[in-house]
Amino acid sequence: PSIAVAKELREEPIWGFNKLLNYVKEKALNPKSLSEQELMGIVISIIMGYSTLRLTEIHRAIAEKREGGTWQLLTQIIKVKGYKATLTFRPLADANVCQTFWLQQWFQRRRRENKDKPLWFISQKNRHATYDECSKATHLIMKQAGIKDNPPVTSIRMSSITKAIDQGANKQQINRFSRHKQGSIIVQTNYDMNLNDTIRQRLAKL
Repeated sequence: PSIAVAKELREEPIWGFNKLLNYVKEKALNPKSLSEQELMGIVISIIMGYSTLRLTEIHRAIAEKREGGTWQLLTQIIKVKGYKATLTFRPLADANVCQTFWLQQWFQRRRRENKDKPLWFISQKNRHATYDECSKATHLIMKQAGIKDNPPVTSIRMSSITKAIDQGANKQQINRFSRHKQGSIIVQTNYDMNLNDTIRQRLAKL
């Protein structure tokens, strides 16, 4: 199955993950110019690319800011026995394409009384965004980034994994990074944290 994952990704026409990163890097120069929908779409896209979470998992996630500019994302994985996952995002070398930078931008946009609202709270509508609204925001960003043929949102995950493979990640590392197999929770806790940090640092390089 692990070999099939890499093979399947290779056989499908995948757009380059750098196309999304270049767009995000450009928008980081003036994030205040982004609409709320655009900003939400960028945050979702970046989280998906660096975590390979599915949109359903991102939509139900909870985000918490930690010390040192670190953020944690808590969610439930739907494909592998429904286990809960806590993902830790640390600042990357290039802040403009870093998920911690964009999470910070997302929360800074809120009014004080909305600071404790759910992760995907839409200020303009005064409620939590629906799954469809998250999907539309992500598709908008993909279109603006020049990604053609309106591919599914899941193609962000595939383009990220494909780039990681091209950068030398082996099958076991890809399986763990993408949570393709649950494996040992203890092993994942101790092994995957450093592995995921390394893969994310590589993915951020343009």
